[in-house]
Amino acid sequence: IEYKPLLTEGGEPMTRALEHYSHKEEELIKKTKELHKEANFYSILRLIIFLGGVAVSLIAYGNKSYLFMTFAILLFAGIFIFIAYKHSTVIEQEQCYKALLEVVQSGLQRVREQWKSFKDTGSEYINKEHRYSYDLDVFGDGSLFQYINSTASYSGRERLAEELQGKYRFSVEEILKRQEAILELAQNPDFREKLTAVGIMHPGKEEQRDRLLVWSSQRESFFRSSAFKVCRYGANIITIAVIILMVLGIVDYRILLLDILLNGFLLLIFKRKRSE
Repeated sequence: IEYKPLLTEGGEPMTRALEHYSHKEEELIKKTKELHKEANFYSILRLIIFLGGVAVSLIAYGNKSYLFMTFAILLFAGIFIFIAYKHSTVIEQEQCYKALLEVVQSGLQRVREQWKSFKDTGSEYINKEHRYSYDLDVFGDGSLFQYINSTASYSGRERLAEELQGKYRFSVEEILKRQEAILELAQNPDFREKLTAVGIMHPGKEEQRDRLLVWSSQRESFFRSSAFKVCRYGANIITIAVIILMVLGIVDYRILLLDILLNGFLLLIFKRKRSE
């Protein structure tokens, strides 16, 4: 199979790479600024909704309009939660675009021969006793590792270092498949950059990797249990029933407030369990 180099000094691929990264950098900087402004807007809007909800509730309470106060609390709480969700989504998008911008700017530095400023030199892998890595400057300042390393996870970085140290042996068939994969990735820069950006956003650590491996070998039965289903559906049914009874004047508004507090307590418990 004949492969064209992705980057060659003074050649056309180098020019294409420079144009690609320069164009992407401009787009990402512009988009990041727009998302930052949008995130600030939602932040201010959340504050206004919160203060508005408190003000309306206090006025209703002062006028002894408890039913209106309850519905006002529910209405403003629902709007606040919706805006908070939109705000968190915009913040996540902004973080994603910032990670993409970091990937693109790293690509620009490589094209412009500024890669020696990369902080990750792999110096901890330097081994003077190794049969070739020390003499060929595979690790350290101005090394091959510093130039090509675009890994974003602990495991990926370790794997790259191990392969550069020759700890893996590949058959001819495996080498050809890896070359085909490299060619496919070289022709799809957008996918490659997005994949690296996701890794930058969630780099992980060695202990997190070990915990993840242990967790993946287990089955979490709590969220599949009958008790969880009863709590989930039962809480919703009780809330609907309380609202209907309150509208009919059978129960007091305090019962609804108590039900809301109970639902919030259950949500906190389930959220903690899910996070674990």
